[in-house]
Amino acid sequence: MAPTDKEKVKLPIAAIDLLRHRGPMLLIDRLLARDGDRATASAHISPDSIFFVDEHSILPEYFIEIIAQTMAAANGYDALCRDSMPKAGFIVGIDDFTLITQRPDSSEFLIKVATTMEFAAMKVMTGQVVSGSTQIASAEIKVWEQSDGDGEQ
Repeated sequence: MAPTDKEKVKLPIAAIDLLRHRGPMLLIDRLLARDGDRATASAHISPDSIFFVDEHSILPEYFIEIIAQTMAAANGYDALCRDSMPKAGFIVGIDDFTLITQRPDSSEFLIKVATTMEFAAMKVMTGQVVSGSTQIASAEIKVWEQSDGDGEQ
């Protein structure tokens, strides 16, 4: 029996291999799991990050972006499994955002996301960011994903 595409591409995998983001905007480290409409990634924020405010304070936008990047990495993983290029995507709305603490005890995060609705190029996803056993943030985000043949070649 031939291995499935996902059996050929083992997780975890570095985010840089799955995302178009580079430089200061590549915020997640690895995609750890991908199962159906769900994905899990890890992230570490360093003091030189553009989102790092002071010793224990992080801009809230960081948490929104790592949730979005986790789903983008999952989509990049799916594309890699199909031997195709990942599609470009953009955050187009934030329906809900809860920041439980702007001062987490750790700079290591686990991000869990799930697609809750998909219609054409639009997706709605929910995500949670945890550090250890402490929830840091949650969000419901709308994203637009480039269709095949749109824009870039």
